[in-house]
This record gives sequence, C-alpha cells and structure tokens, in this order.
Amino acid sequence: MDEELRADPAARMSTEAERAVEAGRLLAYGLQPRLRPARSEDYAALLRRYRDDVQLRTMVDGVAAGLGLAVLDADDYGLVLAATEESVFAWHLDNYRRDMGVEERLLHGLVHLGIAAYCYPTAESLDPEEERVVRAVSAAAVERDLRDTCQRLEERLGGEDVPAASPELERALNAYLAQPATREAKIRAGKTTLAMVQFALDRLTQQGLLAKVSDADGGTYRTLAHTRSMSGSWPHTRGFACSLRRGGQADAPAPRSPL
Repeated sequence: MDEELRADPAARMSTEAERAVEAGRLLAYGLQPRLRPARSEDYAALLRRYRDDVQLRTMVDGVAAGLGLAVLDADDYGLVLAATEESVFAWHLDNYRRDMGVEERLLHGLVHLGIAAYCYPTAESLDPEEERVVRAVSAAAVERDLRDTCQRLEERLGGEDVPAASPELERALNAYLAQPATREAKIRAGKTTLAMVQFALDRLTQQGLLAKVSDADGGTYRTLAHTRSMSGSWPHTRGFACSLRRGGQADAPAPRSPL
C-alpha cells in the first residue's frame, strides 16, 4: 500500500486529505469537554487510530499546534487539549466570572488552588505512572481544609521560615480568613467562601473535569480520569495563580482544557 501511494502522487494527496479530515474530526470531539468516546463510535475509533497510526497522530498534533493547542492525553476517556496563551481558545478570567474586583480574584484564586491541592495533596499523587484513583471532593471539606491551611500559612508568615517578599500571598490569606465561611446576616450568600468553593466546583464540572455526585456537604463531586493530568493546567487555576502573583490585578489567559 505504501509503495502504491509513493508511486501515485494523486492517491497520496487524497490519503493525506482524508487524514486531515479525520484529524479535524478528532480535534472537534476534543473541543467538547463533556463528550466521552463511549457515546460516539466515531470518536472512539479515531482515538484508537490516533494511538496506533503515527501519521494520523502527527497530523492531529500539527493541526492542534497551528490552533495554539497541545494534546495532553488521548485514552479511552477522550482527547485532552490545552491552549497556549496566544491561542484563540485561550481562557481569560472574565470568562470565569465577570466584574470581579481585586479581592474577589484573590479569593477565587485561592479557592482553585485549594481544590487542586485537596484532590492531589502530594507530588506522588500527581505522578502519571501511579494508578488513577477516583477521589471524592465536597465543597464543605475543601472550604475547611483551605481555611485551616490559610491559618497555618498566616502563622508561618509571621515567623522567619517564609520570605518577607510575599505580600500578595499574605493579602490573599488575610482576605480569605476575614471572609465568613457561611452566610451571616449582612453577607450575601455568594460572598461566602463556601459559596465561592461551590461556584468553582460547578465550573470545573462544566469543563468536564469533575462529576457531581450529590448535594451532600455543600455539593459532593468525584474526580474523573483526566482530572489528574489536567490539574496543573485547570482552566481557572493557572489564570488565578498568575493573578495571585500579581496581587489580583492580572487578567492572565490560561489553558481552557479540556475544551
């Protein structure tokens, strides 16, 4: 077959065009964050070919790069894509929630970092070679864990073991600890830290990174197969991390994957 293609330029061009169409279809599936190959025979077949066919894989990776995307994973759970900062698919903080002030950005930034740390607390838990473990995560548990962490860090910031050049971190910690966890008489429900955690978990669920299990404990979710591979570039977390480093002022673009 390869010899026939080499001898017939027209046939080779036809095959390459068909491969380009297949690459486009696979990327289109990958751009749908909640679509799973189990629900699409065509998607599942293209994923298998992507893993087995070097030429198709090269085509997909090349087209993705041209769109400012990178393929992070491709298994039975789907194609996982991440966008570069220059990509038309790049995610911005205003896509997350409009009209956030500086302090709100700091608070939501800590919340997303707290969720990632809660799901994967150690470097070993992020190791791609480790067995994928489904983890349960609830809004109330994340809020408690994050509040405890903020209190410990605040104590350390007052000591000598933390560099003094951490004004943004200290500002974020103070803002979080000053905010009530649950609703009080003069505080709108959406302004509590528990509500911020719930909002963040819902957004990650919309991106296909978590699955909601129940409303218990403020909302209980489970991690999915791609949650670990995406945790370092969750759409909101990396953008908020940039914002946190700049004291909440930045509107830095971040990966929007899975898209």
